[in-house]
Amino acid sequence: GDDGEWIEDTQGDIGRIARQQDFIQRLVAEAISQGARNPFKLRELVDRSLESVTVDDRLTAQIIIDLATNLRSFEADQLATYAYPVEFAMIERKSVVLGLDDQAEAMLALLRGAKQTDPETVFVEFFYDGAVETAALEMVDGLSNDGFLLADPTYALTDSGVLIEYGPDGEQAAQLVYDALVANGSDSATMRVAYSDAIEGRTVAVSVGPLGNDSTDTSDVTDDADPSDEKPSTTEQAPTTTTLIPASSSPPTNSLSC
Repeated sequence: GDDGEWIEDTQGDIGRIARQQDFIQRLVAEAISQGARNPFKLRELVDRSLESVTVDDRLTAQIIIDLATNLRSFEADQLATYAYPVEFAMIERKSVVLGLDDQAEAMLALLRGAKQTDPETVFVEFFYDGAVETAALEMVDGLSNDGFLLADPTYALTDSGVLIEYGPDGEQAAQLVYDALVANGSDSATMRVAYSDAIEGRTVAVSVGPLGNDSTDTSDVTDDADPSDEKPSTTEQAPTTTTLIPASSSPPTNSLSC
């Protein structure tokens, strides 16, 4: 932990990946604080680092300096990190990790060069109330035609209206889904957007219940709204804070895929 106390991690490689990503982000922040944006200081930092790190024989100090120079306006908190989505299971009394290949396609699209504004980088889980099955499946068809990756729609009892939920890395993805639904004819007055700790990556959960004219919240969210301000205090349950995103909002784009 941050206080130097040993913390047991039962997630194996999954936990190691998360720690490595955290280390890289902290390393970037520390390099910036040490003056990495100054060309002379940058050369000194790179030379000192290469004395302690083994690198590929084709990775030279100048290549590192050129890369850092191109990213000189980059902030550590803009670093986007990704991990292959998995689930834990027991097979023949053995604990195994299974890759969630359908969900992974959204992340892999980014690594193949897709932009974060492309629908193919968003995986949508869709839940609907039986009372609105026809309208809900029309929404599914619209999102699929727009290029979003979708899980098979699932029947579930849901609250009225359309609820779009996203996790720590999914605000932009939720914006894309919201805008697509509005463009395809959904009534924005029935739509709500909420943060949930239970959702990972660029997965977005859409729940469709009876479509009335009432909405529990109609407060606007601006482009610079920080979803972290709405985060629930626990990750064991997914309490949500409801907001409404205007269809004209433009998602942020200044991030680095890693």
